[in-house]
This record gives sequence, structure tokens and C-alpha cells, in this order.
Amino acid sequence: MSDPIFEFKPKHFPLLTQKEIMRILKEGKFNPDLGYTDLEVKAHVLNHDGETHSGEEIPVNRRELEVALSRGKREDVYVLKNGKLFKLSFFKNGRYYRLLDTGEAPTIEISGIRMHRTKGIGPWKDSERKTLSLRPGKKHLDICTGLGYTAINALRFGSQEVITIEKDETILEIAELNPWSRGLSSERIKIKLGDATELIRDLEDSSFDSVLLDPPRMALAGELYSREFYQEIFRVLKTGGRLFHYTGDPGGKYRGKDIQRGVMERLRVVGFSCRRDRENYGILAIKRSEF
Repeated sequence: MSDPIFEFKPKHFPLLTQKEIMRILKEGKFNPDLGYTDLEVKAHVLNHDGETHSGEEIPVNRRELEVALSRGKREDVYVLKNGKLFKLSFFKNGRYYRLLDTGEAPTIEISGIRMHRTKGIGPWKDSERKTLSLRPGKKHLDICTGLGYTAINALRFGSQEVITIEKDETILEIAELNPWSRGLSSERIKIKLGDATELIRDLEDSSFDSVLLDPPRMALAGELYSREFYQEIFRVLKTGGRLFHYTGDPGGKYRGKDIQRGVMERLRVVGFSCRRDRENYGILAIKRSEF
């Protein structure tokens, strides 16, 4: 079986939010990369579809802007291409995908479920905190790539090599449009496309210093919370290697559920020592007899 590597190629189309659309209409300029940089570019507002344009200004149709403002939602993100706007939301393979503006790095929503925390903290800051809590090692395994924020931050905070696994190719294709995901093109990050429960079996014993597991909620991906999967993570970690397992707190506040308790019981069965990281809604674990 060939190595299922996804070749990440960033696409540099201008992206617009409702806030930037209003700026175009008022000021004739905008930030084209969702605030990833401080770049400001000029827009040439076309009043008719057939109007020609030349020069360094980016063309955009006035009617397209007005429709986006009147019919869109505050968190919508649009790709600007050939003067026209295309909302980054679509159905594919029975799922509905949306890239959403958060005022910071965007998040992705799949069939109504957001893949990052967005209340009280932005997706990028949240990913930074998870990664710093783990203290990523020299060789790092990132499970559930998503938009790539935790993989990118692992490099920022000490890792020299990152292997990251993602099952949903559509998410990676959306990430190629997202400026905040461009760090995934680093030669020190290798993206494996496929089911993590299968791909992890091909990884060598005791080959990683750290693992960050940031799965969808248990109801959607129960296999990533199983004792069998935790056993594989334990196997690929070096002695003293660290795991951060994001669990969130679905149902905990309102229905008295404690998902983390079950997670820690299964982690301990396979040999981890672990404790709660309440601030980051996860579990910190280590491959040794005492934490």
C-alpha cells in the first residue's frame, strides 16, 4: 500500500467577510486574508458585469457585494474570483461544510457542528493553548488535522517534525483556501489522508515524543475514544512521551455527564498516567508509571 500523503498546496484567492465587504463599499480597500496579515489592498468596484478593468486594484462587482450583505450572515466567508463572490459553504458527500469568520482565525462547521471553540476564545488561540499545554516534542503526531492549527503550532513551539492525520479530504481542500492554514505547506509537516485508527498501525513503536488528539465529539467518532486506539497511541509514544487529548465537555454542564472520567479510565488501562486539564477541556497523559 502506498503512503497516503496529501500534498498541501495553498491557494491565494482573496477572502472576504461581511466586515471587509462593508469596508470596500465605504473605503475602497480591504484585508484579503482574514486578518492573517496586516495586508491592505485596493478594490475597484464594478457597477456592471460587462465593465472592463485594468491596473493593480482588485475588481469586485457592486451587486455581488450588496447581495452578500443583504442575504448573508455575519460569519460568512467568501472567495473573490474574477470580480464575483462565492460563499465558502456547500454540500458534499451528505455533509454541509462552512468556513466561518470568528474575528480571529476562521473555524470550519460541518453539518452544524463547529470544529473549534469560538465562545470566549478564538480557534487559533485555543489551538495555541492546547499545544503549549502539551509541550510538543521533537517528533510529534497530530491526529485529526482539520484546518491544521495544532500541527502548525507544534512547529512553532518546538517540534522539528510533525505527522498529521486527517480522514476528510474536503476539510483539507478548504484549508488550502484558508490563509491561517498555510503553515501546513511546511516541508517539516507530513499530512496523511485516511482513517487514523488504520494509519496509526503503520507507525513505528516508540517513534514519537508527543501526540495531540483533537477528535470530533464522541457521538461522531467513538473509535477515536476507544481503548484499542489508546493502545496504539501508547505504542507509538516513547517512554516519557506526552499526550494531550481534547474531549470538550458535551453534556457535562447540563446533563451531569463526565466523558473525561471514562477517557481517563481507558487511558490508564493501557498504561498511561493522566490528569484533567480543565482550562483546555482535555486530558494530559504520559507514558510512564507516575504522572
